[in-house]
Amino acid sequence: MDRIRLRQRLANAPKLVLLCIAVGCLLLSIAAALIGWQWLRVAGLHSVSGRVTGYGPNYTVVQYQVAGGTHEMRGPLDSKSRPPIGTPTTVYYSETDPSQGRAINWLLLGVFPCVLSCAGFVFLRAAGKEIRRAG
Repeated sequence: MDRIRLRQRLANAPKLVLLCIAVGCLLLSIAAALIGWQWLRVAGLHSVSGRVTGYGPNYTVVQYQVAGGTHEMRGPLDSKSRPPIGTPTTVYYSETDPSQGRAINWLLLGVFPCVLSCAGFVFLRAAGKEIRRAG
């Protein structure tokens, strides 16, 4: 009975290794894409300090001033705990249309890529261990 299980496991090992490598690489690629997407959203834009002035159901209202004009932006709500009114935050804007402010979503820029990268490395490490064990 044990020999049959061992043979089945050895027969499936190359498939498992390839699956681990594919999943690991996919997770690392998604993490890199999230970071790149967030940075591209603000590439070439100017930054200014704004202040939190209110909230919506899933967003934070931030007010900022550019070239003598006051603008309002609805930015992502990064956490379940809302920052207090008056909290300073960085707003990115275009010179051609300063009313279109943007904020970096730190959840997408930091937390998700870290989690996905760690999971990707776990899969790659498991594949490496299986290769060393079989090799």
